[in-house]
Amino acid sequence: MVYNNIKIALRNLYKQKIYASIKIGGFALGIAACIFIALFIQNELSYDQHYNNTDRIYRVVMEYNEGNGIQKGVHWAAPFAKALMDEFPEIEEAGRINAVELFGAGSNQVRRTDSKVNFYEKGLAYADHEMMNILDVSLVYGESDKILTEANTVVVSKSFADKHFPNKNPVGKSIIINDKTDLSYQVCGVFNDFPKTSHLQYQIYVALHPNIFYPGEQTRWTASNYYTYIEVKPGVNIAQLENKLKLINEKYFAPTFEMDIQTINEMVSYSLQPIGDIHLHSADIDDDLHHGDIRFVWMFGIIAAFILLIAAINFINLTTAKSSARAKEVGVRKSLGAQKLSIMQQFLTEAVLYSFISVCLALLLVVIAMPLFNHLAAKSLGIPFTSWWFIPLILSSGLLIAFLSGTYPAFYLSSFKPINALKGKLNPKKSNLTGRNGLVVFQFAASIVLIISTMIVFNQVDFMLNKKLGFKKEQVVILHGTSTLADNISTFKSELLKKSGIENVSISNFLPIEGSMRNGNSISKAGEWDIESSVFCQKWDVDYDYLETLGINLVEGRIFSKNFSTDNSSVIVNQNLVNDLHFESPIGKRITNGGDIWEIIGVVEDFHFETMKEDIGPLCMKLGKSTESMLIKISTDNTSAVLANIETVWNEFSPNQALRYSFMDSDFELMYSDVKQMGNIFMCFAVLAIIVACLGLFGLAEFITKARIKEIGVRKVNGAKVSELMQMLNADFIKWVAISFFVATPIAYYGMTKWLENFAYKTEMNWWVFALAGVLSLCIAILTVSWQTFRAARRNPVEALRYE
Repeated sequence: MVYNNIKIALRNLYKQKIYASIKIGGFALGIAACIFIALFIQNELSYDQHYNNTDRIYRVVMEYNEGNGIQKGVHWAAPFAKALMDEFPEIEEAGRINAVELFGAGSNQVRRTDSKVNFYEKGLAYADHEMMNILDVSLVYGESDKILTEANTVVVSKSFADKHFPNKNPVGKSIIINDKTDLSYQVCGVFNDFPKTSHLQYQIYVALHPNIFYPGEQTRWTASNYYTYIEVKPGVNIAQLENKLKLINEKYFAPTFEMDIQTINEMVSYSLQPIGDIHLHSADIDDDLHHGDIRFVWMFGIIAAFILLIAAINFINLTTAKSSARAKEVGVRKSLGAQKLSIMQQFLTEAVLYSFISVCLALLLVVIAMPLFNHLAAKSLGIPFTSWWFIPLILSSGLLIAFLSGTYPAFYLSSFKPINALKGKLNPKKSNLTGRNGLVVFQFAASIVLIISTMIVFNQVDFMLNKKLGFKKEQVVILHGTSTLADNISTFKSELLKKSGIENVSISNFLPIEGSMRNGNSISKAGEWDIESSVFCQKWDVDYDYLETLGINLVEGRIFSKNFSTDNSSVIVNQNLVNDLHFESPIGKRITNGGDIWEIIGVVEDFHFETMKEDIGPLCMKLGKSTESMLIKISTDNTSAVLANIETVWNEFSPNQALRYSFMDSDFELMYSDVKQMGNIFMCFAVLAIIVACLGLFGLAEFITKARIKEIGVRKVNGAKVSELMQMLNADFIKWVAISFFVATPIAYYGMTKWLENFAYKTEMNWWVFALAGVLSLCIAILTVSWQTFRAARRNPVEALRYE
């Protein structure tokens, strides 16, 4: 029986090549899209699940109520971890990581002590021994109880060791960072690289204890620079522990800031974030890390479900559209004694066969398109063919889809009465047509939602890249790693200015692009220092030429000048800080961070120094040494010649270090790469949804034109023109696409309004975006069905009237 059903299914597949290709192709596209999205979601959900005690590791989060909403952060004072261990017996271990670039974390130039050649390395952080214990770091070389226990020691990743100490055990060897030859770091261990699904992507950990960045830093509660992680003992009630953490306010914060306990408890509370939640559940936490968003995971999951549902709908429509062609077959088989069950088995066998072929084709498509998807999603996903669960899951999913999508056609076709089937009296009921039209409405509504979403995402990207920023990012070259020039950096700058095409040069690590150095301070009026009423402000170290190099507009006062010896104790602030401190005439006024005091000599126009997801914050700039990067404003379009001049000068000053540079406008675009990636993914799935929906529309067009074939013949006999018939036939489809548009518009509007709430500065959702999406979908629908309607309208009316 099974063999016979398969043989008949293959025969029908061969006889109906076009329809079989459409059904299989639509299914394959839907399954391929689901596989891509499933692999993406599986990768996102797998972050930080590899630790031995994942369920007992937490990151401590501060929830700070400023009166205008709760702000969440993860930077703590240096003694915070010790206080946790001292006060709470529920905590088994507390460890710290300092990844603040102000102290040298991040990207650095590194070399072995026996080499003069520097290599650029990303991912340096400071950590203590306890942090290594919490993460249960797997060592290749070294002793776990000794790593990061002594000053000026480092533990490095295996990939770092293989690069700098190939085929050697580097334990006991030393490295130099940023050419500071007066200080070397001894390698005390080598750890296996963390998987890419870890939020901690550091290659070098420098011993934090007893490393002191400045006198008193390790006991100071007024500076917050440390991620603090804890491992709790088994069976600890996390909710109760979170509530008990307020003891820190009473014993440490209240005395330090001279605040009453009630006030500080209203301002500061604590939460413990499971390490496995950090990647996807940190959108509202200020942690300076790149991570995903659980909302995107849900969104892509819904898209996958929609595309698969559209593919299943196509299968149903295309199968029932060919019902008249199979009617006599059903009638003959029933007349010969075939039972309804056996006929259903036949059609379900066909559905399983189509599904199996679709799955195989989908896997082939995934293999071919995986590099493109990885590029769009900024991932390095692979197809887990060797995993025991993958092939069984794909096959079982294919069988389930085949059963769900083939059940209705099997019931529908096997329910034909033999006499009606043999006479061809199978014109569909109105309710059947309405049901299929409803499915088309669903298909095109989902497609229109994706089209609108894609257009708005790209509009937001265009808005962010072209909005007036308050500084000029074009024609600015950023040199990286210039701190290795040490005392020669000023001479290097002077030599650059002698080269043609170079207009200005400035030395500073603090740049208005993501990933550069930041330094947050609490600022208030001098003589009125109060932590409660102070303004949290960025405090940047710049040189005399910073404002001119970036074209930042001065609205009041003057810029820094070497003619004024007092400028070393002066600052230039932005308008936002002036407003927050309620200065009416800021020039000459003094501000403080609780220690130093500066006089305001100038006010600049507010400019965007963070992403447009954030409001422009308060900023003050002071003269200071910040030498990791250098800005070069070029004044010519002959960029290659200018770069050659820069490299020539660089090689004279730093022959053992490769020149690294980037363009500020390119770095600015990289700040929004995640948004662009989202737009690209939306666009791909929108195109895919449209293609699959069009296949369904093609099936419905075939179904309806055949249902009305005699009506078309009568109208032609009575003088109807081809254009009139096409207009009549297309009118129904236009109506259903129009309904789809009205269904999709409020859904897309709501969804994209919620998404745009992530941005402080956002594009408007113009009416033409929705109108264009509607027109585009309508044109696609008309093009899809016109071939079918044209064929029906051109048909010989005699053949139409004889049509059975």
